[in-house]
Amino acid sequence: MVRAVRVSDKLLETRDGVKRLLGDKWPEKIREIRPAIEALMAKQRSDNPLEVVLPVAKEMSDDGHSPAVLLAVACEMVEPSCPNAKIRDGEDGSK
Repeated sequence: MVRAVRVSDKLLETRDGVKRLLGDKWPEKIREIRPAIEALMAKQRSDNPLEVVLPVAKEMSDDGHSPAVLLAVACEMVEPSCPNAKIRDGEDGSK
């Protein structure tokens, strides 16, 4: 249980860090990546974004790429940092 809390905290830190780095582009990045995560969830018949992206994130790390943005978006899908934020296509008038 303690490990799960540490992992959760690390994911939230990653999400918050990516969100700070991207600033106003954060909602755009969510709209860009979320459909791919949702497609993977549908393919794997999962309702958990983190469950489906963790293996992808590991592959990315193994290949020398940073999975931070992918993990941040999956974390945002599970635990929205702005619950009232509109982050799906068209919800904020952009596409």
